[in-house]
Amino acid sequence: MFRLSRREQLAAVFLLAAGLMGLLVGFYRSGSSASAQADMVFEEPPAVLNQPPVTNEPPAPPEPAEVVVHVAGAVRKPEVYHLSPGSRVSDALKAAGGATSRADLDRINLAARLDDGEQVVIPDRDSAPLMVAKGEESAPSKGKSSKEAKKSKSGSGKKKIASPEEGQVNINTAGSEELQRLPGIGPAIAGRILDYRKANGPFRRIEDLQEVKGIGPKKFAKMKDLIKV
Repeated sequence: MFRLSRREQLAAVFLLAAGLMGLLVGFYRSGSSASAQADMVFEEPPAVLNQPPVTNEPPAPPEPAEVVVHVAGAVRKPEVYHLSPGSRVSDALKAAGGATSRADLDRINLAARLDDGEQVVIPDRDSAPLMVAKGEESAPSKGKSSKEAKKSKSGSGKKKIASPEEGQVNINTAGSEELQRLPGIGPAIAGRILDYRKANGPFRRIEDLQEVKGIGPKKFAKMKDLIKV
């Protein structure tokens, strides 16, 4: 029978132990690699904190730095004014120097909020049609004679202006009665002037008065020295 020497036996034991040690190290390394790969596969993505919700609503438009309005009608200084955002009609009236004595402030909402590019027209009480209560007659009443009532209705109670020395009429602020002091201007044409002012704003020059229907070059020539803007 073949027998190993003492030295050969020790060498064989050493080789066997080394082989086992190599197997253990290889198994440990393969297990660690598989565990790391599993951790990478099942690792949850980091949570995103404080991320705002996504919406499809368009961004709100920026608020204008100022509100530009055109103040016209029965005010002392009809003009374009730059006001702060959130201003009211009363603020525009104050900027225009206040209302004239002919203004009818009951026909306008002084608390209304202004929009940029808006025109604010302060109404003249002469430009409004006479309101007759239900059941009342539109005929002369309260002690007025037919002649007085007719004069009041036509607006001819004031004398016509014949020369600049008697005064000039501001065609941007005058009411119906004041406009009828001009030669050739009656209730109908005075009403057209007020309607033109309301639709287009104040006149920029006196020659623009000829744009009103019924006022031609001849009629304008008679009143050009008696009017102003």
